[in-house]
Amino acid sequence: MRTFLKFIVLVVIGLYGLNYLFSGESRKIEKSEKLKTLVTEDVFKKKKIALVNGKEIKLIYAEDQNFLSNIIKEVRTENQSVNNAVQKINWINANKTLCSSNIFKIEDLKKNWIGKLKSINMDDSGIYVDIKIDIDHENLIYATSRREEITDKVIKSLKGYEEVIFSGYFKKGDISENQCIDSIGFNDNPILMKNKFVFKLTDFNKITFK
Repeated sequence: MRTFLKFIVLVVIGLYGLNYLFSGESRKIEKSEKLKTLVTEDVFKKKKIALVNGKEIKLIYAEDQNFLSNIIKEVRTENQSVNNAVQKINWINANKTLCSSNIFKIEDLKKNWIGKLKSINMDDSGIYVDIKIDIDHENLIYATSRREEITDKVIKSLKGYEEVIFSGYFKKGDISENQCIDSIGFNDNPILMKNKFVFKLTDFNKITFK
């Protein structure tokens, strides 16, 4: 009888453990999906239909953009009540995570990222266009492209600080300086905020709403 009772207890404990395990995985998935969809409210705070070249799109971060944003959020939270040395350690570890990630993949194409146009300028020759895009956390994309790659139609459609969708490549930073993404500036540093990231655009369009 005692053996049977022990068996029943073990079965109950096992079932409880499995339920906890799968519910935990479910919570992780739910949290991940929630983060991906929150960007519409967090960044644009619009409830309108988003269009690119007349086609409706889902206004959410690409997985790799979401990954970068979440790493920065985590470090900013961790750094609220620690000393400067620990803050730097956290940023160094964040860069290592970023550069070794199978999600972010530093040298791969970044497709359909979302941001806000900070500025667009053209050189005196009319050949090159300089574009700055705000991608959150006070980080800017700095890209120089040939005029025909952007097209005059897109250039003329832009008026100011408005939503854009773009694709392209980051330049890998100096990992010996703990910098995963190359940025414009005099000193390499691991802090993933207030950067001017070097970027090569392959696609760039304005987002409109209806």
